[in-house]
Amino acid sequence: MHLNAYVNHILGKFVFLDGIVEESQHMVLRKEIFERVVTSASIEDLGVAARDIGRDFLKSALVFASVEPNMNDLVRRYFLPMGIYSGWYRSEVLKTPVGNKLILQHDLGPKWTVFLKEYYSEVIRSFTHDQVHTVAHDGIVEIDYR
Repeated sequence: MHLNAYVNHILGKFVFLDGIVEESQHMVLRKEIFERVVTSASIEDLGVAARDIGRDFLKSALVFASVEPNMNDLVRRYFLPMGIYSGWYRSEVLKTPVGNKLILQHDLGPKWTVFLKEYYSEVIRSFTHDQVHTVAHDGIVEIDYR
């Protein structure tokens, strides 16, 4: 990797993610610890926790980071950087005939898929008030938006 690309990567992480991580009090865990915690919870409990946490948890951090309350800004300034830096998922945006589709893909099991779907559906509803269509299956969460 060229030095310039490496410096850009470091600055990108700082600009896009560090402020949100600090404001929302995220913590770093080893993947093995995280997998055990997720595995030990029931799907129902994870779904309830995701909705409860997603309602208000991230909102102040997004406001602090000056993220506009619309899907395009939320995707560009939160979802995609989280996909690069967090380890929660890999992400990409696809253009569709009716708008855009944000795809979150991970290998952390079906319970994590449920958590991501419920958590991010609630984050989107509470922050943007946009109606989006979210589908989850086989380690993938798809969010259709305009």
